[in-house]
Amino acid sequence: MFGQSGLLWLFGHELRILWRGSILLRTSRFVVVPAALVGLVFQLVAIVLASAIIRHPLPFAEMVLIANLNLFFFFVLMLARAMSAAIDVLHARGDVDFLLASPIQPGRVLAVRMLGVGLSVAAPWVLLGGALANALALFGRFWALAIYPMLLTEGLLAGALAFSLSVLLVGWLGPGVARRAGHTLALVMGVFIFALGQAPRYLPQPVIGRLATCSRAGCWASPPHSPAAWPWVLRCSWGSGRRSPGASPPASSRRRPIARRGRPPRRLGNSGPARSSRCSPRTGVCSRAFPAWSAKPCTARLPWCRR
Repeated sequence: MFGQSGLLWLFGHELRILWRGSILLRTSRFVVVPAALVGLVFQLVAIVLASAIIRHPLPFAEMVLIANLNLFFFFVLMLARAMSAAIDVLHARGDVDFLLASPIQPGRVLAVRMLGVGLSVAAPWVLLGGALANALALFGRFWALAIYPMLLTEGLLAGALAFSLSVLLVGWLGPGVARRAGHTLALVMGVFIFALGQAPRYLPQPVIGRLATCSRAGCWASPPHSPAAWPWVLRCSWGSGRRSPGASPPASSRRRPIARRGRPPRRLGNSGPARSSRCSPRTGVCSRAFPAWSAKPCTARLPWCRR
């Protein structure tokens, strides 16, 4: 394994080739020191950002949602970059035929190059996300260090998928078209991220208001893995959850409140129906409804409501 033509020997050789072909050394051999200084500045900014996050914490479900969206964006950008890198290591170097004809096992050569592509596409995002993770760890949030294995795993998965797609596209359309497909994927994802960031400028104000109200009222307070959460969030966002003043609750929610054993249900004076802190296991509808249907959004009827 450690000798010539071994897996680790080939992997070390592949890492040296990738380092020599990186943008840092292609620009100038003396650009490493300025890049390290920029990384130090990023770390200081991440410490300030982490302190702000700790002073103003977000709900857990919102943090999970934001993290999942960022991981999705990272994966698509990694995949686009990995497709170009896979075409480079398979065709641009011009040594694949020589290596495949050598006594070295072909699977070992392809595995080493696939690992190199995965690590090279994950490295920038690991450095960028690791700065914030290190800053959060300084404040005692050691769970943030999980971003390192997560991004490395995403990079390796993107590298494996990019190798498969590149081999199919190169055999079907040629290297040039396969490279353009990877660049097009990165362009489309960049436009999508920009459009998502500009959503408040072109979405109707009622939709934005409902999203904000839904977030404040607890739409995101559900378990992140709950499959029943998203239909209610969409209904609350697109206007099917609010009722006009004076309207009565829907027939599906006119159920007797479920009281705890041995206790009568509490009442809120004359402002609303009786309510308890339990939800019906039969219907899945929370019995602790808000007193005023005309002033509260649809989160009053969320199945996971336990207020």
